[in-house]
Amino acid sequence: MEEKVSWIFNVDFEQRLFNNHFSNIQSNKMSQEFEFLIFLINPEMTVFTTKKYSDEYLKKIQLLTGVKPKITTNSKGVKGWCAEYENLEVLKKLQLKENTLKLLLDKNLIDLKISFIKSMDDVEEGYLYKFSKSLSGGGHMYFPKHSTKIKKLLDSGETLIKEKDLERVFDFSTLVQNGKILGRYENEVDEFFQYKGSIIGEEFVLPSNLEKEYNQSISALLDYTKEHQNILSIDSFTYLSAKGLKLFPACEINVRKTMGFSATQLKRLYFPNLKVMKFGLKKNTLSNDSKVRIQTDLPKNTLLLSPLDNMFVVYICAAESREELDNLCQELFLTFF
Repeated sequence: MEEKVSWIFNVDFEQRLFNNHFSNIQSNKMSQEFEFLIFLINPEMTVFTTKKYSDEYLKKIQLLTGVKPKITTNSKGVKGWCAEYENLEVLKKLQLKENTLKLLLDKNLIDLKISFIKSMDDVEEGYLYKFSKSLSGGGHMYFPKHSTKIKKLLDSGETLIKEKDLERVFDFSTLVQNGKILGRYENEVDEFFQYKGSIIGEEFVLPSNLEKEYNQSISALLDYTKEHQNILSIDSFTYLSAKGLKLFPACEINVRKTMGFSATQLKRLYFPNLKVMKFGLKKNTLSNDSKVRIQTDLPKNTLLLSPLDNMFVVYICAAESREELDNLCQELFLTFF
């Protein structure tokens, strides 16, 4: 008999990849926080989880998708939804942040001074230190604030990226599949570089000189990533320098389905006829009263996606213009948070 396949939202993809830990797949709080996205994007799939969902929430998902969520607690035949562990050497090469930066430096696609350090002797104030193997948006450290963590990583033989602390202006990602660009979207990140949301559907244009730089860089990056035929995203940002606005063409490559990928799919499935959509995460600070009201009193063209016992409230809002979208999000925040 053919083994039935189930799927886990393997948010710990990077950790398992670099630790060569591909067995003992577990349904933990990290995976459970966002696994509902599989219900919404691929309702035909069976999700492996030990999380107990309320009947009310499962009925809500069924109303949205037309399909009753499929859940199993059997850990046999589980695959990673974000990415599967195949072609490991390619995955590791592309996911390692230092490799991406070295490529850009070698091809003169970035004019910043970036170092790759292995000793505390090279650590000083005024710089940002990045752990090359960290989860997307994580592993950013400052000295002396994070001196203990920096020392621990360096003492264990890890390499850290040392770069100037830049004044970031605009974060965005390029979504790629099978070597082809599927689109670009704006990302929202907080002061700790943690992901807070994406704006899907709005075609932004960089200043002409930066657009030219972006095209040159993305061409080199597409060639660099051509061995990986599955979904990947390239994270970029603009920043202010003494010479004006500059482009950081790729701070990292994520060889998996990211939140931005999920956002693009949700836009296609639930708001295909509206011009722009925001996919957002907000720390769950809802009062008991707000948890009741948010179920039915949402602003127009707004959907609450996550269970209300999760750490983050995940929502999508859609509109015909960016101004209307911003007003919807503001109404949501002022009313419930």
